[in-house]
Amino acid sequence: MILGATTPSSLVLVLVKGMRHYGLDVEQHFSDLGLDYNLLNDPVARYPDEAIVTLWGMLIRESRDPCVGLRLAEFWHPTTLHALGFAWMASSTLKEAFERVVRYNRFLSHSQDYEFYETETDYRFILNESEAPYHFPDQDYDASFSVLMTLCQAVYGEDFSPHRVDFKHSAPDCAKEFQLRFSAPVVFEAENNTFYLDKQTVLKPLASANAELARINEAVVSSYLDQIKQGDLSRRVRNRIIEQLPSGRLSQDSIARALHMSQRTLQRKLQGEGSSYKELLNETRKELASRYMENPNSQISEVAYLLGFSEVGNFTRAFKRWTGQAPSEYRSSQH
Repeated sequence: MILGATTPSSLVLVLVKGMRHYGLDVEQHFSDLGLDYNLLNDPVARYPDEAIVTLWGMLIRESRDPCVGLRLAEFWHPTTLHALGFAWMASSTLKEAFERVVRYNRFLSHSQDYEFYETETDYRFILNESEAPYHFPDQDYDASFSVLMTLCQAVYGEDFSPHRVDFKHSAPDCAKEFQLRFSAPVVFEAENNTFYLDKQTVLKPLASANAELARINEAVVSSYLDQIKQGDLSRRVRNRIIEQLPSGRLSQDSIARALHMSQRTLQRKLQGEGSSYKELLNETRKELASRYMENPNSQISEVAYLLGFSEVGNFTRAFKRWTGQAPSEYRSSQH
């Protein structure tokens, strides 16, 4: 299981290439953030979203380019989306391609939610921020739609253009470049980040279609998700647990209220994901405890407080149950 929201290394690599393009010392920035630069070469590795948001801030600040998000599509490659990129390229129609992206949303992002649906007049792809502790900048959504434009052109042809594109953020100084990039009307300060597509365009058979290749690559994505996937609600519950642990007022009811649902509904939905509040609380405490205890400067009493234990003795007994060692013994073995 994963702790917190993450992004695949292949997507981070696009951001890294943009940073290099603008002259940033990428290796040094990774080192400063405690990130393993070599993981960029590992196709199944993932980086924490908190760090990615920080890297975005560095790029935005040092590039001084309000359209930096749009330009990141220049560094896109089918492997950027791992096997999902090849499944997209082999889809029979754009409708099938978009449905695949929505189906495997959690492979691409734990911090953003995708929707794709038909209306009376068109099809719409919506990209919004999910309930996550880290908020991505506007430029990340610019980059997502710019890459999406490249993806569509790769299978449909250079004459592809959306019907309209909406962004929730206000118009940047380079707003005219958005019109040129998408070859369509662009609306800022909209209700959602939305890609509007003409029905005929979405349903047109694609020359690059290959059902067998799409199936094989979709199986690769599915297998990858099986290794890292945690139910969406379980992930949100873990994030809330992390937020509330130090308060000492953590309970299943407080988590349910924070997620705007009843305790019974929370319990039922977690059961549907093969989990429970008690399991998630125990797993989260265990993972955080090991991480905190590896810091030689942290006091055992401080760790107990951060994990929501009212007494150090309770924490000590729990830690020994998790690791087979008392906190002090564990720390000695680590150092």
